[in-house]
Amino acid sequence: TFPLVAGNKNYTYTYEDAHGDYNLIEIDGDKIRIKEADCDDQTCGRRGWASKNGETIVCLPHKLVIEVRSTDGSEEDSLIY
Repeated sequence: TFPLVAGNKNYTYTYEDAHGDYNLIEIDGDKIRIKEADCDDQTCGRRGWASKNGETIVCLPHKLVIEVRSTDGSEEDSLIY
């Protein structure tokens, strides 16, 4: 879980699956994206930034789903993947 909060510092997180495949996830304040991945199709990286409640980023080869959703039922956005 990554909180998406405007004004927060930019940082990256490396997701690695059991096979050693990876996705480099970038969080920049109130938005998130997959900056880099070692999958063949690169669809997840071309998706770009997500920041609105309900938006998703999917990397099918790595079985990774990132979904922006509210933690309290409001329209405010935060991230759970």
